Amino acid sequence: MNGLSRILWLTWLAVLLGPAAGAAEQGPGWQELSTAEQEVLKPFQSRWPQLSAERRLNLQKGSRRWAGMSAKEQRRVRQRFKHWRGLPPAERQRLRERYQRFRRLPAEEQKRVRRAQRRFQKMPLEHRRQLRKKWQAMSLDERRSFIRKRRGQGRAHVPGQQQNKAGHSGGRVAAPSKHERRPRR
Repeated sequence: MNGLSRILWLTWLAVLLGPAAGAAEQGPGWQELSTAEQEVLKPFQSRWPQLSAERRLNLQKGSRRWAGMSAKEQRRVRQRFKHWRGLPPAERQRLRERYQRFRRLPAEEQKRVRRAQRRFQKMPLEHRRQLRKKWQAMSLDERRSFIRKRRGQGRAHVPGQQQNKAGHSGGRVAAPSKHERRPRR
């Protein structure tokens, strides 16, 4: 991997890892990094002192993850990063927003989504194509009805739909909770 690719990959990894909890005010100094971490982060050495504490910690965490990956996993990450770089900026922004929405879901809902994704990925390619085509042909109401039947409970978020501050998809919005209601005038 050339120097520029490594820098871009590490930057991407740092963004995905998010802010580190309990960051020290200055973050780790270059000399505080292990030899393995310094090797992975070498492209950042000259500007390490100028990086924020949060950025340093994220890069350090990313270098540890990288070192713990098998060669196969590292190749997979490089391929995914290459694909990411090839996406138009608007698509990258859309994906970042979807990821942030996912991270705001309760832990149980995240697990449910991950299980559903794994089931979908295990399906034969042609079956996945048919399901995508069917989903795209559905109206918003049909999608909601389908999800409700699958989940066996009330409102369901439709993937790819914008949500308002209350966490609801576009269309009919549920009444605000007692904490959100404004006094009548």
